[in-house]
Amino acid sequence: MFEATIKAKTVAQLRALRERGLDIKGATGFLDEKDSMFRVDAILSDEDINELVSEGYIVEKISDFSDIAKARLDEVSKTNRFSKINAMVDEEK
Repeated sequence: MFEATIKAKTVAQLRALRERGLDIKGATGFLDEKDSMFRVDAILSDEDINELVSEGYIVEKISDFSDIAKARLDEVSKTNRFSKINAMVDEEK
């Protein structure tokens, strides 16, 4: 899954995205004056991205959530911090 920006040439194309059931961030659509394209932010799968690109949309990936998840896993302790508590509860029984 990716956080991404979808660019469309027309307002109609941008509106059509809502009907597709995509995870679009509400109220993020606007006309980008730099390239005169309409854009909206979304959370997309690889499949979503491929379909949109094949239909003429431009998709820019912002971040890869799988990379973020891997980084967060490295931050999490590998030991069970509750193991001592569980052992104490078992001894009381």
